[in-house]
Amino acid sequence: MFGTQRARTALRRSMHRIIGSPPPAPPSLHQIELSAFKACTGLRSTRPGVSSLLPLDVVIPAAAKDSETLPYTVEGVRRNLRHPIGTIFVIGEADEMLCEVVRGIDATFVDENTILPMRRTDIAYTVKGVDRSGWLFQKLLKYAGSTLTRKSHYFVIDSDTVLIRPQVFELEGTPVVLHADEHHEPYFQVCESLLGYPRATELSCVAHMVLFDVARLTALKKHIERRFRCPWFEALVRNTKINEMSGSSDYELYGQWSLSQYPLDNVREYFFNSPLGRARLCAVADLERRYGASYRSLSFHSYQPREWVPPLIAGRTGIDDSGANANSPGA
Repeated sequence: MFGTQRARTALRRSMHRIIGSPPPAPPSLHQIELSAFKACTGLRSTRPGVSSLLPLDVVIPAAAKDSETLPYTVEGVRRNLRHPIGTIFVIGEADEMLCEVVRGIDATFVDENTILPMRRTDIAYTVKGVDRSGWLFQKLLKYAGSTLTRKSHYFVIDSDTVLIRPQVFELEGTPVVLHADEHHEPYFQVCESLLGYPRATELSCVAHMVLFDVARLTALKKHIERRFRCPWFEALVRNTKINEMSGSSDYELYGQWSLSQYPLDNVREYFFNSPLGRARLCAVADLERRYGASYRSLSFHSYQPREWVPPLIAGRTGIDDSGANANSPGA
């Protein structure tokens, strides 16, 4: 028996030398579908001259740590969000530095403790010694932004993300849903728990920005409240995976809801976003010239090394401005 086992081991080693490493695992359905979206460079929602008549307010939840990036976020919105823009609301703690920045960019500050009957201090969410209550509370604030606007739609963007190409978030009355590379399984599990049915797609909707249709969002909140018999924000907190550093996603939940409940009423495109170190922050016009051929937005996350610069999208010469490949998969 020992000799036979040794012979088998020798044979396996010999075969490994002959054929090399085992073949890589086949791509997942998620990877195949995402690759198809990436290949559609001719996007209708971002190109020179694009515009929409749909009026929007803008809601930006912000923390003091993002006071550095917030002016660039607002400048990017004003330069490149090609909708009639009403009020730009910045929601955050009544922090002196943050309030001063908001005044300087001519936006409207909203104290985060005034728009929900819940505060971040009501949320117990600590993972490996890191307090994540503020991170989760910001997600609730994005949904609560519906109480600030009188318009039918409002746009939410993260306070560390900058639009660097002209873009719209509806086309002929149909909202644009952006898909991202990230696939964080706990997000999808929480969505299934909250909605009560399987995910509509394996593709991520965590694109650092979203257009909220107030009617759709209201229907989502009511659906959750009927299922859990409590306010929607309590249900979102209770269903967050509190053993995960990132235990739920507002963007993913709204995206899954939209794609499942309104399957024929979405234009789906790839988000063409890249992270960049904060040392690279500069005038939005300069960011447009340097990176606008390959990306529609940049994100300056506080956790990225300040000097970090990613490679441009491999093999990509730029986003096709003609909009020739307008019918992206699932559009």
